[in-house]
Amino acid sequence: MIDLHERQLLQQVGAHIKAVREQKGYSLLYLASRLHTDNTTLDKIEHGEKNITMIMLLKLAAALGVRPGELLNVEG
Repeated sequence: MIDLHERQLLQQVGAHIKAVREQKGYSLLYLASRLHTDNTTLDKIEHGEKNITMIMLLKLAAALGVRPGELLNVEG
């Protein structure tokens, strides 16, 4: 079970991933296709409803053209 602090952290990371995606001008559907996943999964990640794996973090970073640590660079 995820506690409140962990849930907030997932929401912050997800919001940051979404902000980077939008800054790059990528639609949710476009990025999901680059990740070989569905847009529902990506939407859940961006809203902090799904805990992502290290592999997904690496794929997201590569698809967005950023370093993996940049996607985790949130205050909390």
